[in-house]
Amino acid sequence: MEVAGFFFAFIPDFQYPKNTWEISTALLLFYHKFFIQIAILQQNVKYQSLEDQKKATAYWKENITYVLILLVIWFLVSYGAGILFKDFLDNFSLAGFPLGFWFAQQGSIYVFVILIFIYVYLMNRLDKKYGYNK
Repeated sequence: MEVAGFFFAFIPDFQYPKNTWEISTALLLFYHKFFIQIAILQQNVKYQSLEDQKKATAYWKENITYVLILLVIWFLVSYGAGILFKDFLDNFSLAGFPLGFWFAQQGSIYVFVILIFIYVYLMNRLDKKYGYNK
C-alpha cells in the first residue's frame, strides 16, 4: 500500500481509491486511456503503402479485441467469481472447499496463467495471419 501511495503521489490531484469499485473503475479508465494512446501512436506510424496501413490497422483491431475479451474473462473470474458471485458459488464445492472461496484463493490464479497461454497462442496465430512472424 505504501509503494502504491508513493507511486501515485507523483500524479497531480490523485485520490487513492477507497473501495474495490473505485479500484475497478480506475483500472478500466487506465486501460481505456492506454488503448487510445496505442491507437494514436499507430496512426502516426508511416507506412510504405496503403495496403500496409490497412493490414496494420486490421492487425491492431484484432489484437485489441483479443486483449479486451481476455481482460473481461479475467475480471469475471477474479472479481466476479471471487467477490460478486461468491455467495452463490459457495453452494458448490471443489476438493472440499466452497467454490467461491476456491476461486478467490486459487482458481483466479490458474485462470490467469491459462489466459496467458491462450494470449500467446492467439498472438502467434495472428502474427502468422498478417505476416509478422518473421
